[in-house]
Amino acid sequence: MVEPLGENLLAVKFVAMASPCEVLLPAMEHYAALAIGAIAANEALRIENKFSRYRNDSVTAWIHAHRGAAVDVDEETAALIDFAGQCHELSDGLFDITSGVLRRAWRFDGSDCVPERAAVDRLLPLVGFDKLRWLSPRLMLPAGMELDFGGIGKEYAVDRAYELLAARHQAPFLVNFGGDLRASTTRTSTTGADCA
Repeated sequence: MVEPLGENLLAVKFVAMASPCEVLLPAMEHYAALAIGAIAANEALRIENKFSRYRNDSVTAWIHAHRGAAVDVDEETAALIDFAGQCHELSDGLFDITSGVLRRAWRFDGSDCVPERAAVDRLLPLVGFDKLRWLSPRLMLPAGMELDFGGIGKEYAVDRAYELLAARHQAPFLVNFGGDLRASTTRTSTTGADCA
């Protein structure tokens, strides 16, 4: 859907990754805006489908189905796991894509329910990036563990959509997937006056 946001700004809006998403563009023909928005939407949906923990046909489900066995992952998945490893290291272990199993205790249903400490403690032995056997592109996910790319998936989708749009379009744009943002350029002054 293309929505005018004033005289000189458009938003192409769609939903992906359980979030409202949009590409902000300068005023242009409706069909041109839709074509640009479709590139971003298609990439967001591709990444959602590939890495979703909720789909039986995702790469995440495939990895989970092969727990306990060494598998070779594709180049894109390997790069995302490498990045997750960097995030794990930089955060002193606070960011961890192996935290997927904690969904058994934590319910993100809008309620204020907090699980009992014992329920979380029972699952913690199944969490820890350092427990993976990872030598790109070969991965062995131990039995019982679950990957969750949700902490980096949307940001990755924003970067991928940005790269695709930047390679195809000269117009400035801003990609916003549920509050994760990336802008192509700053707008230049049309008055010719220099700003100090």
